[in-house]
Amino acid sequence: MGVVREGNREYLGWMKDGCVREGNREYLGWMKDGCVREGNREYLCWMKDGCVREGNREYLCRMREECVREGNRECLGWMKDGCVREGNREYLGRMKDGCVREGNREYLCWMKDGCVREGNREYLGWMKDGCVREGNREYLFRMKDGCVREGNREYLGWMKDGCVREGNREYLFRMKDGCVREGNREYLFRMKDGCVREGNREYLGWMREECVREGNRECLGWMKDGCVREGNREYLGWMKDGCVREGNREYLCWMKDGCVREGNREYLGWMKDGCVREGNREYLASMKDGCVREGNREYLCWMKDGCVREGNREYLGWMKDGCCEGGKSRIFVLDERWVCEGGKSRMFV
Repeated sequence: MGVVREGNREYLGWMKDGCVREGNREYLGWMKDGCVREGNREYLCWMKDGCVREGNREYLCRMREECVREGNRECLGWMKDGCVREGNREYLGRMKDGCVREGNREYLCWMKDGCVREGNREYLGWMKDGCVREGNREYLFRMKDGCVREGNREYLGWMKDGCVREGNREYLFRMKDGCVREGNREYLFRMKDGCVREGNREYLGWMREECVREGNRECLGWMKDGCVREGNREYLGWMKDGCVREGNREYLCWMKDGCVREGNREYLGWMKDGCVREGNREYLASMKDGCVREGNREYLCWMKDGCVREGNREYLGWMKDGCCEGGKSRIFVLDERWVCEGGKSRMFV
């Protein structure tokens, strides 16, 4: 049963009834009825009716009608109607109609029309039509057309056409075509083609071909071919062939063969064979056999046999047996990094 026992004496025991017992004396007991009991005396007891009881005296009692009771006296009572009651006197009452009432006097009252009322005087009222009312005077009025009205005077009005109106004067006007208008004058105009217009003058226009236009003059134009155009002149153009073009002159061009071309002259070209070409002249070529070639002359060549060759002459060669022959020279590389050349040994650096 949860008892802690020293000898035959229970020290602290939590019983099935929720009691804490020291020896045979109950210290604190939580009963099924929600009471807290010390010995046989109820200390705090939560009854079915929501009361909190000290002994037989109700301390706080929350009734079904949400009343809070001290003893037999109601202290604060929240009724079904939303009222807060002290004794039989309503302190603050929120009625179904949205009012807040002190006693029988309405303090703040939110009516169906959205009005806030102090007593019988409307303080601020939001009407179905979007009006804000102080007393019977309309303060701010938001109409279906989006207008805000002070009294009968329109302050700012957003019309169906996107207009912002002060009084009867259009201030800013956003049309379906994207125009912003002051009065009847177009201020900024974003056309379907992406142009921004001040008045009837185009300021910047992004066309379908991605051109940027100032007035009727193209300023910068990015074409489908990747070109950047000023007016009708191409500034920089990345073509489908990979070229960069200034005007009609190719500036840099990466060809399918990997070449980089300036104009019609190849600058650096990496060929399929691994060659780097300047113009039509191969600069460095790494061949399939591992050679590096300048022009048609092999510069450094690592052969399958491990040899390093300069031109057709083997410079350093590591053979399977450690030897390599090149022309009249015999080069032998030892583990100690000595080189034997023609039978004479020298230090290899």
